[in-house]
Amino acid sequence: MLVHEWRTDRAVAGREVITNGVITAHDPRNHNQYRYTFTVEGKPYSGWQSPREDELQIGKQVRVYYDPKDPSTSALTDFSELASNALGPIPLLIVGICAFTAYMIHKRRAQAEALHRPPSNT
Repeated sequence: MLVHEWRTDRAVAGREVITNGVITAHDPRNHNQYRYTFTVEGKPYSGWQSPREDELQIGKQVRVYYDPKDPSTSALTDFSELASNALGPIPLLIVGICAFTAYMIHKRRAQAEALHRPPSNT
């Protein structure tokens, strides 16, 4: 899933266009997201995103990055930065998967040894 997100954002980053938008709403209960609106060729668009910078304010003008093929794909953060952020958790996931696999192998070997161990004469 993270690799798909990275590939999608990387593709958009190669063709993204920048325009100005305005913050129109704030939802602190939903991951501190801000709603922004912008216009492309006279057509209005909007999006939601948690800011990667300082707190934003309703009415503040912001830079909006969007896909010219589909302006509904937009963000307040450059898509190349979003792409690199998508890969951030992958090393941790790999370490976790490897550690879990090693634990399971160790546990199964211990169980197999216990099954093949001769009974004790007590």
